[in-house]
Amino acid sequence: MSARSTDATLGGPDGSRPEPGDVDARQVAWNEVRAQLPEGWRTGRGRLDPSTRRWLVVALSRRPNEPLTRATYLLGEGADEVSALQDLAQRLATLK
Repeated sequence: MSARSTDATLGGPDGSRPEPGDVDARQVAWNEVRAQLPEGWRTGRGRLDPSTRRWLVVALSRRPNEPLTRATYLLGEGADEVSALQDLAQRLATLK
């Protein structure tokens, strides 16, 4: 496997390296996710699902007083990493 198909830090819909302008859009999208993230939640890295060729980004919460409970999560999905992050930010906004 090549690094292009497995490196989840890259932003193109095909796993390719983002163009310089895309880096700014990606950073803006991550900032929006962080702004919407409720206290006690964290995010996972974005990844390209090879079966659907869609990007996925997850936000997770675990109840701190109940360590054996299942995590609550929200999943953002999109054609590229930026659109997956924007989807996740919109979903997180509904929690507030």
